[in-house]
Amino acid sequence: MNSETDIVTVENLMPHLKQSYGQIQRVGRDKAERGRMLGIYRIVKDPIDADRISVVTQINTSAKTGNLLSGLVSIVILTMNQFFYTQKCIDSILKNTDSEQFQLIMIDNNSTDNTIEWLRKKLRPQDILVSNKYNRGFSAGCNQGLKIANGEYILFLNNDIEVLLPGWLDPLYNGAKNADIVGPTMGKLHVDKKHHMFIYAGEGSSKDQYHYIEGWCVFGKKSIFEYVGGFDERFSPAYSEDSDLSMIAQNKGLRLLKVENPKLKHFKNRTSQAMGTAVHTISSRNRKKLYNKWFGGGIEKILLNRQGARGDVLMCTPIFKALKEKHPAADITLITHSPELIQNNPYIKNIVNGIPHQKYDIDVTIEYEKTPGQIRIDSMAEQAGVTLSSRKMEVFFEPVKIPKYDKYIVVHTGMSWPNRMWPLIAWKMLCQKIIKKYKYNIVFVGDKHTKLPGLKCNEIIDNRNKSWAYVASLLKGARFFIGIDSAVSNLAKAVNTRAYIFYGCVNPAVMIADADEIPLIDNTLDCFGCRDKSSAIYVECTQKEPYCLTNITPDMVIKKIQETEKEKIDAC
Repeated sequence: MNSETDIVTVENLMPHLKQSYGQIQRVGRDKAERGRMLGIYRIVKDPIDADRISVVTQINTSAKTGNLLSGLVSIVILTMNQFFYTQKCIDSILKNTDSEQFQLIMIDNNSTDNTIEWLRKKLRPQDILVSNKYNRGFSAGCNQGLKIANGEYILFLNNDIEVLLPGWLDPLYNGAKNADIVGPTMGKLHVDKKHHMFIYAGEGSSKDQYHYIEGWCVFGKKSIFEYVGGFDERFSPAYSEDSDLSMIAQNKGLRLLKVENPKLKHFKNRTSQAMGTAVHTISSRNRKKLYNKWFGGGIEKILLNRQGARGDVLMCTPIFKALKEKHPAADITLITHSPELIQNNPYIKNIVNGIPHQKYDIDVTIEYEKTPGQIRIDSMAEQAGVTLSSRKMEVFFEPVKIPKYDKYIVVHTGMSWPNRMWPLIAWKMLCQKIIKKYKYNIVFVGDKHTKLPGLKCNEIIDNRNKSWAYVASLLKGARFFIGIDSAVSNLAKAVNTRAYIFYGCVNPAVMIADADEIPLIDNTLDCFGCRDKSSAIYVECTQKEPYCLTNITPDMVIKKIQETEKEKIDAC
């Protein structure tokens, strides 16, 4: 009879096992190991895990793993026997690479040949050897390396690689300047909906809907791999984890790039060949897992309808991201008459200005006007069926060249309905004080009606004639922004520029958007926030004086700027 320490708790990953035994099952250790290798079990609990955990050998015991070093690349290589190729790989890296440029992180999945002994002798003080007491599979092994790496950059490299010439890392570094995850080979996938699986379809490009960087050589910043969550270990022991990683990255708005072959020879699949015919079974099973992960929810087409002003559409950008993360395989179509601020948004497949004639799995109109007093972004997210982890607005414009101004701010006086305006004479006095006190240059965004006569300024940008990408670049370079609640103020929040915003009839409590924002309000009025006490788009002012911002003076704004800027300096 097996002792209690020989019984392992596993999660059944295959439908027939779930049906027969339930989600969780207890089996013997040998059976658990075989099932884990075949991808039908995931080990949940093992009584002797404490004796089976990895042994981490830091060659230089005084060093600490995880201390990030700028410019350094941690090369993560997994081994499981195949000593001949591992030796050829490591020797060629050491021969052709500047020793100060890289760190080796060797993850051994229970080799039984000479691999471990040779690595202990060969590795240098900055290198790390992880000796797993059982085969943890490709994804888990790579994740181990990612966690303990010291490099700013990570290179996941197979052990059946030979480096042919010096300078082999340069194409990878250069590629990472223009993209997030790079590699010398890119594959593509086709969706086989009839058999509920992905089909590998050979060499791919960024034009293919489902393209991925092949896992034998994958390069990028450590922070990028941490952001996407590393490799999904459900694909253990191997196959499809590289496709999945690339698909996650693209759904998070990241870019993949194929680079020139960095002087490498790939002997291909040496470890896989040792697995024999099981390779085909595991590969097929994991391609079905990949399909179920991305299409299992059955949501393939989403239609969002958000009319209204440009700033209102911009407020929806965190909702687009959350929807894509919840339904990663879905194509999102947006109906709007204000598409200007959604250019290049990676989460939106199509932008239209009328209702398309086709069926959608999700079809929803999002309107914060339905819920007066509620945080607007949260209200719209709730209607779209998502919960936000962040209310951060985003734009994805291509860089635009702008004039070089020395120490400037952007001002948007704006012309809006009366109970959201600040008098032009007050604007002029405020700008004069800022010029005198801070020596800031002033760039106006607006139209001819917002020009302040007699005030010296650098430029007046009519944002009806200039691109929003141009305005975004101006805002991004500014010390701060001052203006009314508008699309321009939302754009300032989206590009991370501190924004002083006149709210007037709107209560800033409903405008929370995870941004560096300082509201300018008069909350002494009984009617404060009237816009958000009603579902009406416009609110007729009940006061004799129709300007609810009249009580705010230029000196009050200057004081707020002084207080805030001091806080920012103190915080640094």
